Amino acid sequence: MSAQYLVSAQSIQNMLYGSGTTFAKLQYKTSIPTAAKFKNDIVIEKRTTANVRLFQTIHDFEIYKKAVIKSANTIVENGTVTDFEVSDNWFEHADKDCFSLIRHKTTGEQYLYFIANNAESQYFVNGVAVDKSFIKEYLTPSKAKEIFENDGIVYNKKNDILHTMQPRTLKLANIITLTANKQTAIA
Repeated sequence: MSAQYLVSAQSIQNMLYGSGTTFAKLQYKTSIPTAAKFKNDIVIEKRTTANVRLFQTIHDFEIYKKAVIKSANTIVENGTVTDFEVSDNWFEHADKDCFSLIRHKTTGEQYLYFIANNAESQYFVNGVAVDKSFIKEYLTPSKAKEIFENDGIVYNKKNDILHTMQPRTLKLANIITLTANKQTAIA
């Protein structure tokens, strides 16, 4: 029988306690902004179910750095990549007991830091499930390009390489359920 918690930083710490890297099932929601002319009439939400890796006792960016180098070496245009310098970003790993709990540096809002192994998403318009192609007409051109033309390849200017390693950050408030180590946190 699994333990159940409400989704909180403490429940995530409890779930990951004593683990280095943990595989977990994560269900979450994200709002998709619409073009201004639909702002008051259309609400688009993406709900995702993903198999992810979470980190408790890992306290540096070596996993990320090694994963970037590995993915960069699969892209021919890079040649051979042997090093990668991690850049500063908008969040901090402020919880010394759990690397996957992060905090926005200026607002203090808590997020979950994870690496997605695979994921499936479903889109909803005003609460009704729709095919992904249905939402395109409600988006700005830049948002439509981000959603429909994203090949997963990232250009890192600082290191001048292409790679596919994209750790995710998710507001704790957007988690629907998180299951790890035979425990579940539910919103």
